Formats: sequence, structure tokens, C-alpha cells
Amino acid sequence: MWWSRLLDGAHPWGWFDATAGRYGVQRYRLIVYPPGISGTERCLVRLWRGWPVGGAVFGLLAVMLVGDLAPAPGTVLVGGAACYVVGGAVLFACARSARSRLRSMSVILLAGDADSSDRRRYTGWETLVDMLTRADCLRETGEISPVEHEAIWWEVYDRLEVPTRV
Repeated sequence: MWWSRLLDGAHPWGWFDATAGRYGVQRYRLIVYPPGISGTERCLVRLWRGWPVGGAVFGLLAVMLVGDLAPAPGTVLVGGAACYVVGGAVLFACARSARSRLRSMSVILLAGDADSSDRRRYTGWETLVDMLTRADCLRETGEISPVEHEAIWWEVYDRLEVPTRV
């Protein structure tokens, strides 16, 4: 149960976070998967997102476990670094199609310097997050069907900007 939640995430539609930084800076982010995404694609995107830290932890554990088996410490470090890079490249390639269809919204508010357009963007972010989390609660209690839940998910997905390709 906890393993699937770790890999799939708390919400089938994506994730959001709100953080407070130094000097009163507030950051808000919403990432929405395309509706109908498979569990495997969701898992790959989450693994790719967590690879920088998770891969480093995995690499350190591997170095600790096989460190005594190699003749030279440099060999272990080079092998660990190679595994980290190759693992990241494999995840990058496997998650490419799902990552390209993600939609997102980010808002940064500076303390005491938020103009009306920043406040409007924050209100829009808050509205979309509320729609998605409320739909989750209503689906869990049986007040709406999975189809209605996905319709709300589609509505939010369509409201978000399509990422630009450079």
C-alpha cells in the first residue's frame, strides 16, 4: 500500500506544492498529468522527478555495500557515478512521452511586492488546486463517479498553459 502510494503519488492527476522561502518569498506550483495517463507512465514521471536525490541515495547505498569488493576506491566511485548517470538517462528516455504532456502552473509571490496580476495568478492556482482536491474527496466518498472526476481533471488540464518548446 505505502509502496504504491510512493510510486503513484497522492493524487492520480499530479501534484502541487506551496513553499515559503527566505525573505518572505512564497512559491506555488501545480503539475497536472494528462487525463487517462497510465499508472506506469505516472510512476516513470515520479521516478524521473525524484531521480536527482533518490538516485544519489541509491548510489551511496550501493557504494557502501560493494565498496569492499572492489580493489580500488576509485573504481567504486567511477562505477557508482556511471550507474547514476545511466539510471538517469534510462529514466529520461522512458518518461519522455509522459513528461512532454504534463501541464503546469507556477506562481511566485514576493513579500510586500505582489501586484494585482500576481494575486490573480495565485487565486487561479488556488482555484485549480481546490477543484482537483475537492474532486478527489467527492470521488472517495462516492458523491461523484470516476467519469465525473476525470471531467473535472480535464477541465483543469485544459485551463493550464501548453508548455512551449524551444
